[in-house]
Order: sequence, then C-alpha cells, then structure tokens
Amino acid sequence: MKITLLNGSPRNGNTSKALLCFKDSLDSMHSVVQYNLYENSIKACRNCNCCQKEENGCIHNDDSNKILQTLIESDVIVFGTPVYYWGVSAQIKLLIDKFYSVNSRLTVKKKIIVIATGANPLDNIQYDLIDKQFHAISDYLHWDMIKFIPVSAYEPDDITGQNDIISEIKETAISLK
Repeated sequence: MKITLLNGSPRNGNTSKALLCFKDSLDSMHSVVQYNLYENSIKACRNCNCCQKEENGCIHNDDSNKILQTLIESDVIVFGTPVYYWGVSAQIKLLIDKFYSVNSRLTVKKKIIVIATGANPLDNIQYDLIDKQFHAISDYLHWDMIKFIPVSAYEPDDITGQNDIISEIKETAISLK
C-alpha cells in the first residue's frame, strides 16, 4: 500500500510529532512518502485554466506537480495540519487548491486521514470546520475519509504527554491494510 504523509506545519512541533508517530506505527510492508510542504515551493493557483486544456498539471514551475503525482499514485493520504485561524495551514491549502489541476486523476478511491493540531480545546468549532472541509473534499473526489483526529496541543511537545491521542494515532496507522 502506498501512503503519503503531508505535513502542513512550518515548525517541528505537534503536527510533525503526530505524523512521526503515525509513520513509525506503520507496517514495514507499506511504501511511505512524506512531504514537509513548508520545504517545497507551491505557488498559488491563479485560475488560468491552462491545466484544464491538456491536463498536464499546473503550469507553475513549482513542486506541486511532483507532489500531486504522488497523491494520484497513493492509496492513503494523511493530511497533518496545524490549525491556523479556524482552518488548515496555508501550506496545506495551497496544495488543496492545486487539486483542480488534476481533478479527474484524483478521483481514484483513496483512504484519507486528517490530523489537525490546535491550541484550543477539542470542543472548539475550529476542528468541526476542518473536519467538514475534508469530508466535502473527500465526497467530491469519491475518497473514503476514514479518520479525523483532532489534537489540542500548542507548545511543541504538548502531544507527547497525551497517551490517548498517541494511541489513537498508532491504532489508526496499524489498522491500515
């Protein structure tokens, strides 16, 4: 099974640690690729529609086409994002906007997992908004969103003391077959 991890955090904090925990819990039979989106050049979609003429992906000479090709070939995509102002990070959003350039090639059945780390308690609306956004994207692309894991953690190591969250992340990774 091909699994792609997308890290939408610019720092080595809770989102990174959650994704590392997930990755370390995966069966060695899986092929795993991780992109730290902050380290990649992804330009904003400018709605030029050039991608729709030949469906060669985005005409920007950035890293998005390489990442999107990996997503097309993946069986599972894990989105890791910090919560920034009631939504996903800009790095994740830039890549999601580029989905338009390969829409028809992304509609192959995939399993989706989202880990969203924010400073607010888990009953805050920010987690519901992100969950609904990914459910809408998954419905549109005919993906199977199998898990949304909200994490309340702000300081870079806050997640390490949350055994219930760590267990949920590990169990989700282990359950992939």
